[in-house]
Amino acid sequence: MEIHGVELDFSLFNEDKKEVKEKYFVELQKMSHVKENMPDGTEQEKSKYLCDSIKCMFDNIFGEGTGVQVCGEDNDLLKHMDAYDQLVSEQIRQQDKYAEIMKRIKNMKVKK
Repeated sequence: MEIHGVELDFSLFNEDKKEVKEKYFVELQKMSHVKENMPDGTEQEKSKYLCDSIKCMFDNIFGEGTGVQVCGEDNDLLKHMDAYDQLVSEQIRQQDKYAEIMKRIKNMKVKK
């Protein structure tokens, strides 16, 4: 998949890349707590915290430096949130596609 011009190897059902899937779900769980862990402070501080959290997520899944490659060095919160949204949307797309195919296989009738 590509996010902001950066190609990412994100295939949840590729057993040869199982570690990416495992890292992704660990990081997704961390992100589910980002709001409750957000420090008190100015809007600028909160925005920086969110940007840093998203960059860190990309680094932990795809390797050090990926967060900056995907989101940029600055703290454009909308760009960071868009990158996060694209990644999660791709996860959902892949899982839906898998479920759809499995349903067709399950309901397949063999003609004799």
